[in-house]
Amino acid sequence: MSESKKKLSIPDLKDRKKRKEKTTLVDVGDFLMAQRAERGGVDIVGVGIPGYGPALNGADLIGAFDNFKPKFSKRYGNVAEVAVDVFSEFVKEVKEEKFPDTDHSYSIPHEEAANLQAALSGKHSR
Repeated sequence: MSESKKKLSIPDLKDRKKRKEKTTLVDVGDFLMAQRAERGGVDIVGVGIPGYGPALNGADLIGAFDNFKPKFSKRYGNVAEVAVDVFSEFVKEVKEEKFPDTDHSYSIPHEEAANLQAALSGKHSR
C-alpha cells in the first residue's frame, strides 16, 4: 500500500507531528477519530459518515456544472443544461424584441411621464 493510501493510526499521526510532517485526511469515517486527528495537527478536509462516503455537494447532485463530474457523486439531474436552454431562449427573445412585452412591463400615463421628464430636466415647478 502506498504511503498516500496507508491508513494512519493515532501513533502514526503523533510521529508525523513530531517530525513536523503535514498530513491531510480527505475522508474520515469516524467523527471522534477526526477530532483526535485535528488535535494532533492534522488538517481535516471532510468527515464522512461510515457507509455514505465523502460529504456530497448539492451542486453536484443536481448537475449544476457540466465540466466537472466528481466520481463520488451521483448526478440526479442536469440543471446546467436547463439553465443554458433558459438563458439562450431569453437572449433570443430580447434580440428579436419579443421580450419584454406588454404583459411583462409597467406603463405610465402620458401626463405622469411628462411630469417626470420635466422634473428630470429641471423644468418642474413645485
